[in-house]
Amino acid sequence: MDGEQRAEFELPRVEQSTWRFGLERLFLGYAMTGEREGRLFEGRLPVDGVEGTEADLLGRLAELVDVLARFRADAGKPRTMPQSAERLRELAGAVIGESATGADELARLRRRSTTSARPQEFRSCAAA
Repeated sequence: MDGEQRAEFELPRVEQSTWRFGLERLFLGYAMTGEREGRLFEGRLPVDGVEGTEADLLGRLAELVDVLARFRADAGKPRTMPQSAERLRELAGAVIGESATGADELARLRRRSTTSARPQEFRSCAAA
């Protein structure tokens, strides 16, 4: 996601080649449309050509990255199996969204998750 996350894996704490860095460049390109090419803004080179419907997609991508970063931040917390299942449902809801299509997909996913994972299956997995 960013330089801080890279440091968690004992990699150099640099921002380049991270999701955040790329998104900043894309947003700068959108904000600086029509300005001369090759311009830097605080050491970052904006990506040219982000406009119109691409801006909407960029906003959705940024929201997805933010959601994943939030869920990743607390992913290592200890949880019971039901708590983990609920957290995954929350993640699915946050990623899929609340559009009509998204609501249908989310309802289908929730139905499958409650019918497919039975306690005896968990016991079988634990015994293996």
